Amino acid sequence: MSIGSIEDLKIFIKKEINNAKRSILYDLEQKINTIKIEISRRTEEIAPLDPWTIVGEFLPAMEINKFLEFNEMLTTDSEKQEALKLIFRLETIGSKNYEADITEILKKLIGKDVQLLYSGCCRMVNGVGKKNFSATRFYKIMNDFILSKYSQSMEKLKVIHVTSKFLSGAKDREGGRSQRSKKD
Repeated sequence: MSIGSIEDLKIFIKKEINNAKRSILYDLEQKINTIKIEISRRTEEIAPLDPWTIVGEFLPAMEINKFLEFNEMLTTDSEKQEALKLIFRLETIGSKNYEADITEILKKLIGKDVQLLYSGCCRMVNGVGKKNFSATRFYKIMNDFILSKYSQSMEKLKVIHVTSKFLSGAKDREGGRSQRSKKD
């Protein structure tokens, strides 16, 4: 076997392992979501329906058009607002750390391509102005959820700071950092 064919075999095996890993993680995530819904139904606040069916194809928002459309719906559709709040609650069950909650919510519900287009407060990044995430209805609902969940906290909640920090790291997610390292 030549070195080239060994390298090709390595690449093929890595791809197959990554595909299997993604498939397993997807199945695991679906099972976890089912468990979270069942747990929430057994608490005092019963979940009326699976909130994922209410938000439909909009979440996770992998494309800016879907995110903008969903964000627009949130201004008028109270059912979608309630479903989004329930998803936030399900995704943060058991957590006692608001920073981890914000990160989990954003990571789960907004794809990298959308994250790259936003900054927390519309600041210039590398000379390029990004969209203001804090002006979105999605952010306002998330902010209200976090403030409500941690209303008893003595700590000052810095929701916009954590959100900005998360969005600024979008370029490093999903292999972005390793891709940049290879170029250098």
